[in-house]
Amino acid sequence: MRRAIKAVLESKSSERVAAKRYEIPRTTLHDHIKAIKQGSLINLEPKLGRFEQTFTAEYEKQLCKHIKDLDNRLMPEKQMAGKGFFSNFKKRNPDSALRTPEPTSLSRATGFNKAQVNRFYDLLLKLQEQFSFQASQVYNADETGVTTVHKNDKVLSGKNGENWLSDGGAPPESIGFAAKSGWMNGELFLQWLQHFERHVHSSEADPILLILDGHSSHKELSFIEYARDHHIHMLSTPPHTTHRLQPLDCAFFKPFKQAYGSAGATWMRRNPGA
Repeated sequence: MRRAIKAVLESKSSERVAAKRYEIPRTTLHDHIKAIKQGSLINLEPKLGRFEQTFTAEYEKQLCKHIKDLDNRLMPEKQMAGKGFFSNFKKRNPDSALRTPEPTSLSRATGFNKAQVNRFYDLLLKLQEQFSFQASQVYNADETGVTTVHKNDKVLSGKNGENWLSDGGAPPESIGFAAKSGWMNGELFLQWLQHFERHVHSSEADPILLILDGHSSHKELSFIEYARDHHIHMLSTPPHTTHRLQPLDCAFFKPFKQAYGSAGATWMRRNPGA
């Protein structure tokens, strides 16, 4: 191809003659010649088969770095890719690996996987030694769902519960978002992170440690890059351990949902038929 292009550009041969002589498609030669005359870059490297590499070398390097970054935060990526893509990606990036997550079982649901929990605390200790976080620099984030169709529980009458949810309203500076699916997604979580950063004022001199779980919305590149650019260091709890390692799960969401249910029951009693 290079010799054919050179012959045509030096006016030593026509496109038709050069294509026939070097046994290459005339249309391909014509397209390359046209691109060169227009100042465009062309790739003359030989390729096996009719498929081209999906990502540029620079983008693939960024992707590989992103995957390693997620793994170091206990947030391994699980998006789908074709067998051919992964096979070639693995050859170009031999330090990446495809691992099968441990299956969820009764034993894992009722107890920890010691190796995973140890790894979490090893990473936590590494971050603490590197950045010397004070208590005021460590935060925990999590999501939970509450139903809009309230179901009354059986209760004993006598005392009235404190209705702090509806009477007091949301805490100052709270924000609210809604997704059509009803589930958290990367776009909404990025908006939350931006709101969070405006209040914690993280910086290189005053970094923040944010502990969260491995939900897919926490793994999007835009979210990771924003956190990295604003000195917010994230660490994920291992899968299936949030009931023990996630502070919000252990200490907040249960009483929150109990209070929410109590407030909902009180409202329904005061508004019969609504």
